[in-house]
Amino acid sequence: MVAVKVFGPAKSTGVARVLVCLEEVGTEYELVRVHLPTGEHKSPAHLARNPFGQVPAFQDGDLILFESRAIAKYVLRKSASELLRESNISESAMVDVWLEVESQTFDKAMSAITFQCLTLPIFMGGKPDKKIVEANLEKLKKALEVYEARLCSSRYLAGDFISLADLSHFPMAHYLLATPHASVLDAYPHVKSWIAGLLQRPSVRRTEGKKSMAPVKVFGPAMSTNVARILVCLEEVGAEYEIVPVDMPTGEHKRPPHISRNPFGQVPAFQDGDLTLFESRPISKYILRKGGSDLLRESNLSESAKVDVWLEVESKHFDSAMSPIIFQCFIVPMFMGATDMEVVNENIEKLKKALEVYEVQLSKFKYLAGHFISLADISHFPAVYYLLASAHASVLEAYPHVKPWIADIMQRPSLKKVTELMKMSSA
Repeated sequence: MVAVKVFGPAKSTGVARVLVCLEEVGTEYELVRVHLPTGEHKSPAHLARNPFGQVPAFQDGDLILFESRAIAKYVLRKSASELLRESNISESAMVDVWLEVESQTFDKAMSAITFQCLTLPIFMGGKPDKKIVEANLEKLKKALEVYEARLCSSRYLAGDFISLADLSHFPMAHYLLATPHASVLDAYPHVKSWIAGLLQRPSVRRTEGKKSMAPVKVFGPAMSTNVARILVCLEEVGAEYEIVPVDMPTGEHKRPPHISRNPFGQVPAFQDGDLTLFESRPISKYILRKGGSDLLRESNLSESAKVDVWLEVESKHFDSAMSPIIFQCFIVPMFMGATDMEVVNENIEKLKKALEVYEVQLSKFKYLAGHFISLADISHFPAVYYLLASAHASVLEAYPHVKPWIADIMQRPSLKKVTELMKMSSA
């Protein structure tokens, strides 16, 4: 089944509104980045999806939609979610009332505040216009007075049930709390409690993890297996990122400032705000945890332990055999050297021994850690990419359960996207 596609960055409030609904109903989706700073949203391809040149756009098979609240309703209706309360005409009418209030009153005031306090200084290097901020804070306060009265008598906006009318506020509420004006909520205790409850909802927390205001930085070429491992995890959670080139042929990775990011003088290095990390597997775990991904299975102690087991196997057995093969078959020829076939053959034998163990495991389970895909599976992707591109891909023919497992994971949208990045990096 092809996942639906959402076009636009997760930090966009309109995109986030759609994502939280997809998370609510458990629909798989692919978040397709649209690079707003370069005007990609005004390109012909995107204008065909959203004629106003905005985000989000949404695709489900042949159906293309724009306007986030309309998309949100479609997503919830398709999965028969109760968040629209359409089984009760009175309740659904109240949902529509408060969804309109959110759109026409709350969102309008917050859009101006968000632009001035976050978008302008972070992405455009500008200074907030205090007059605009103050004017819209006054508009917001007037709206919050009405919300406070409503939430004194009702647990949620449309009644004593949570609905899209509540969840639709999440993207702007998230940013309000990130501005210097979050204290405005202190005067509205019922509103403050309502927002706190919304932000604890699992779907909201998963979406929040994808709404980083500043893209993370990954230092190193996409063709590096360890860099690619990180990129696929970033794609999995829909995080925005910047790939920062490191000129390895000239030894840039062995000199400052790179060795301050990775003291071993290797790639990758990873930066998220003030946090700098190295070692691709811990970085991958950090990304998946922050993005609320279930690829670590950390809600289940036994399953997460099995993920760790097979992640260790990937590192110690699969990757340790594949690294010399990749080096000899791809890196050495790139620098006009001759492949050492003795080294290749020796490590092919090590790889075969590992694949024998994999074959047994995959004869019992769909994936390595169980009947669920995890980081233990996708962590194999970068080395598998090179194995399939080498003269030794036929080694897989002897392992009938390993081969379809590889074919399966290679069809994952995140892996297909990073495959293209690896091809461009090596060109």
